[in-house]
Amino acid sequence: MVYGPLSLGILALLSTVSILPAQSQRVVIIYDERLELPGLSALDASLVRRLSHASTNVEIYREPMDLSRFDSPEYLGVLRDHWQAKYAAKRIDLVITAMGPALDFALEHGKRVFPGAAIVFCGIDKRELAHRKLLDHVTGVLVKREFRPTLELVLRIHPNTKHIVVVGGTSDFDRRLLEQARSEFEPFRGRVSFTYLTELAMPTLLQRVGELGEHTVILYTTLFRDGAGQPFVPHQVAERISDAASVPIYGFVDQYVGRGVVGGYVYSLDRHGLIAANLALAVLAGRRPASLPPVEVASSTQMFDWRQLRRWQIDLSVIPRDSEVLFAPASPWVEYRNYILGALILAIVQAFVITMLTVERAARRRGEKRHALATAAGAVGVWEWNLESDALFVDTVLKSILGYPGDEIRNTADWRRLIHPDDRIVLDSRLGELLDGRSEAVEVELRMLHRDQNVRWFLARASLVYKRGRPALIIGTSIDITERKRAGQRLDDVQAELTRVSKLSALGEFAATMAHELRQPLTSVTLNVEASLRWLAAGAPRLSNVRDALTDAMKATRRADEMIRRNSDLFRLHAVSKETIDVNELVRDVARLATAHLQRSRVSLRISPADHVPVIEADRIQLQQVILNLIFNAIDATQQLPPGQRRVEVTTASGDDHVKVSVRDNGEGLEGVDPARLFKLSYTTKVTGTGIGLSLCRSIVEIHGGRIWGEANEGGGATFNFTIPLESLLSPPASGRRVHENGKYARVAIG
Repeated sequence: MVYGPLSLGILALLSTVSILPAQSQRVVIIYDERLELPGLSALDASLVRRLSHASTNVEIYREPMDLSRFDSPEYLGVLRDHWQAKYAAKRIDLVITAMGPALDFALEHGKRVFPGAAIVFCGIDKRELAHRKLLDHVTGVLVKREFRPTLELVLRIHPNTKHIVVVGGTSDFDRRLLEQARSEFEPFRGRVSFTYLTELAMPTLLQRVGELGEHTVILYTTLFRDGAGQPFVPHQVAERISDAASVPIYGFVDQYVGRGVVGGYVYSLDRHGLIAANLALAVLAGRRPASLPPVEVASSTQMFDWRQLRRWQIDLSVIPRDSEVLFAPASPWVEYRNYILGALILAIVQAFVITMLTVERAARRRGEKRHALATAAGAVGVWEWNLESDALFVDTVLKSILGYPGDEIRNTADWRRLIHPDDRIVLDSRLGELLDGRSEAVEVELRMLHRDQNVRWFLARASLVYKRGRPALIIGTSIDITERKRAGQRLDDVQAELTRVSKLSALGEFAATMAHELRQPLTSVTLNVEASLRWLAAGAPRLSNVRDALTDAMKATRRADEMIRRNSDLFRLHAVSKETIDVNELVRDVARLATAHLQRSRVSLRISPADHVPVIEADRIQLQQVILNLIFNAIDATQQLPPGQRRVEVTTASGDDHVKVSVRDNGEGLEGVDPARLFKLSYTTKVTGTGIGLSLCRSIVEIHGGRIWGEANEGGGATFNFTIPLESLLSPPASGRRVHENGKYARVAIG
């Protein structure tokens, strides 16, 4: 029994809402051919996707028979014995068969190989099902293959067609489809003549289709095996026939569209597999196959390849309006040509009326003049490069900016001479992205030489314009950003100076720290040298004691030298550098630098380093400055507490892609602090504060690609945290955008 669309929808809903049993269920899918074939690959993808999505308790096994390459009489017996042994220890609940030979195998050997399993078939039509006897444990989905609608499409698109050449193969499946096609084509014999090329070897077949004359169209069914007995993949044969053919070729399967055929009324195995999977889920959920009669799926649609339409000069106006056209360009002209023409006619009429009105014309001219003045004031120039003639148009604004008001700039050679040599390669690379379709629009900053030999900076944007499907023009704008570049450089200089000033402001604190740290090694040097002198003054000195004392003095001297070098590095103006840093050791170094200030402020410092913190690549001196600034701020925040209660803690931690340093205090907290301005330059809540410290900390952390923030503690006080990525960025990434290609092209917008 064959069901219609209403019953089909009820079946799909039933399988969707059914709840599969909690225990695992096993499904074997048998294919008549190998899964590399596109049709079976699409069918398999939809079957497995639907079954897996419905339940995680379904185990799926695939078994391809590969009959087009292995067709000996003993082969099916070997498969039967092999699968019986393979699945002997597994209880199979359901067998899904794809195509007729797979169903025949399951009907003949299913009870022996898969005892107790229900069968759901797919991929066969009503004609194939007619001679098969189905038992109560068998149901399935019938594919509706139709050949006549494609022939009707061909005669509608090519009304002058006089001859139809049908190409097919010699395998059993090829012959079944050809038999059905002959039957459906019979009513058209009085209108066109038919030739069936179905028994030829592949070289002869390709030669024949290349010699076909006018008013002829090829219809391609399938070709798994040619007349010489050689096996083939049908969709690859479609490509070879299309390349060799002298006339258009049409097909009947959606996998052929995009592989050389113009199109046709094609059926889709993807949707067919989805309905078959729904029927299989209903059986797994407990429905008896006998209560679910076979369902015939109408899954065909009118589909065409836009590239083949252009190849054979087929106008889109003759294609049915409800057709699906693949690989069409992004340009709206092809799909909305009539609407665009209507809009253009309306615009022309409107322009004519406006032209007749003197007042409106004057107003338009005034508007154009204002636009030109605005463009000149904004230092925006427009240029256009004709790719065919190599002519270059540069507007007067851009010429004036460069100091060439005349016609000195005539072509790209004149233009390239004005571009800074270091920027020509970058510009050529970005324009190359336009020409080979990798980008729809490009943007680049470059330097150009003014007539007075001064260098000016420009932000250039360009886009590609197509004519008749080929690149014709590159249109662009150039904005003078010289002052912006200079302002940016001045800002960098100011920030560097602020960093230096901030370091110098802490020089007094570090001087006390140096005195404290140097006292111990210098005392050690003095004591060891005095002891050595006493031993040498004795009558018979012990040289081993003298040697040990002098060795200790040398070590103390080296420690003092390292302290002096480390402290002096903090106040040296230098560029950002990168080195490998152990964050825990870095915190300990900073704690030693802050010792004098901590003692003078009577604040206790606790260091809580995390275990196994990974090393980072960063600027050691700048990160020392960040931690030291945060510790000094924490010390200042605790001064309102009694000396014995003033506490600061520095902790380290690590995440998946960063390390974290936190400075916690129990001081006055963040009450009355504006969170939005906390890290802004010149914002401070301290009477003697400069507002530079936290702003400088934020700048250093962000240069390293991290972030910094402050938060109030529940029990009072505040915690300042910052993170540094494991691979920190020592300069901000360049701005820009990448255009993702999808195989289509279109005219792109300027800028």
